[in-house]
Amino acid sequence: MTEGKKPAKLTIVGGAGGLGSTMAFFIGMSGIFDEIVLLDPAEKLLATHETDLRECLVGESPTAVRAGTWIDAFASDVVVMCAARTGAQVESRNDYLLANLALIRDTAARINKYTPDSLLIVATAPLDVYVMIYAEELLWPRHKIFGYSYNDSHRFRWMLGQVLGIDPARTSGYVLGEHGENQVPVYSSVQVDGKPYRLKKEELRKATLMLGDWYPAWQALNAGRTTTWSSAVGMLRTIQALRGDGPGPVMGSAILEGEYGLEKVALGVPLKPAADGRSWESVIEIPLDLEERDALKEAAVKVQGLYDEAKAAKPPEGA
Repeated sequence: MTEGKKPAKLTIVGGAGGLGSTMAFFIGMSGIFDEIVLLDPAEKLLATHETDLRECLVGESPTAVRAGTWIDAFASDVVVMCAARTGAQVESRNDYLLANLALIRDTAARINKYTPDSLLIVATAPLDVYVMIYAEELLWPRHKIFGYSYNDSHRFRWMLGQVLGIDPARTSGYVLGEHGENQVPVYSSVQVDGKPYRLKKEELRKATLMLGDWYPAWQALNAGRTTTWSSAVGMLRTIQALRGDGPGPVMGSAILEGEYGLEKVALGVPLKPAADGRSWESVIEIPLDLEERDALKEAAVKVQGLYDEAKAAKPPEGA
């Protein structure tokens, strides 16, 4: 593929997992990348994914998928981090914070060594905090790192469709803030058929309940899996938006430098893609009402507190 807006190589850290392998399938089918490298210590499972994906793409896509090591990740244009060391049932995504912390720091060292010029997309929860930790460990420009938060706004559209009784594709709206309980649905941004729409009181109540109940209801199923198909499609749409091949903006958790009146904290916001197709250029500040702005500040306090907790944590024995 040509240089510029068409990145040639993607590495997925956690490629043997449900999320990583599903991303490899959807993105591989799109043909965006020449090559997708899958990294995971589960070598036998990874080998089965490599075989299956290689064969399923024959005649469907020019993308080559292979299992590899960090050496094979060299010169990657994009690295997606979706590996995790726990799949336990939790009440909050933030309960994964300390369990995955050593893994995050370990991969930061490897990313710096083998893929120092890549774009890093963090998809391991709690991603807002991990974006901040990666930024500290890597010392990269902030526009080369963001956390995957497409699902929040996309799910918002689905819920709007349910509440309004219409095709969700007719709706649009943003969710900012934490990828978790302190997400901020921007109801003032809602549009239907491209025109501003203010939810009625009962519609607002139903939408608020649906958003608040989604994660507890998912966890109550205790199925031992995360969202895979929706996240894989969302990651494809995210990469397409970065390249200018799909509708933007990119929704991602990025470190703020004064935008929305906040500093040095990572939150989900709309991002303008850069011309190179491998980074984001700037944070897009959408209008917020007073309540939404206050909620975003609360999300910032929450994420900052989690970051402080991570910084204070002692490394586990043997790490």
